[in-house]
Amino acid sequence: MAFLESLVPVTNSKGESRAEAVARQIEATIIRKKIAPASALGTKEDMQGRLNVARGTINEAFRLLKSRDVIEMRPGPKGGIFVSQATPLVRFGDAVLKLKHSPSMLEECFLVKDALDPWVAREAALQRTPADIKDLLKIVAEMEATVDAPMKDRMLLNWRLHRRIAKSCRNAVLQSLYLSILDIVAREPLEVIKSSEPSRAHHAKRNRLHKKLVEAIAKGDGVAAFSLGGDAHRFPVHGMKADENPGGRGRQ
Repeated sequence: MAFLESLVPVTNSKGESRAEAVARQIEATIIRKKIAPASALGTKEDMQGRLNVARGTINEAFRLLKSRDVIEMRPGPKGGIFVSQATPLVRFGDAVLKLKHSPSMLEECFLVKDALDPWVAREAALQRTPADIKDLLKIVAEMEATVDAPMKDRMLLNWRLHRRIAKSCRNAVLQSLYLSILDIVAREPLEVIKSSEPSRAHHAKRNRLHKKLVEAIAKGDGVAAFSLGGDAHRFPVHGMKADENPGGRGRQ
């Protein structure tokens, strides 16, 4: 089962119990793998073995997940652990995606995305895996090789990098919110860029920022990733000049 294969032994963060770390990983995996409501996740024993935790820890994690309406526990021969009919985060994501699509709404989404970028980058740096690092470095290498490609192609690579960084983040709430916003702004990429295409030097500068960001994530440097996450991922929308930003920070 793809869900079980995605679970890894937990390493709880400072100030977080092992049960909370288990619950967080299970919920994040359900979201990341887009596990449908009512789908079977396996048995308690299956997950306990994959996560390498004690029975008391897995029981407490399930209690937390059940209280949050993330899972359902069904007894009997055909029982087990199932995804709830609609988890709170799934309902939230659906609500975001149903927002009326308009230029003003897109700009509002970009402002929210810009605010979340540093936190997503920080969480990715603190929780990345070797597989995450490998994928991120590959995307950055592709970006460097396509500096002269059409704007649309470069933006598609940019969205790939955004998504991959977010998927390196194990904070289920942050990841779900960010990816939902990203799904909106990436629907029509040409609609949200300036009418005059930036220079090659501008793209080369942005590529260097992205490379520094990925290097900070690879090193596990949360402070540097937080700073670079804001700098590398901001860019103008709807005619906004490169040095304009309502929040007071320059868009790169």
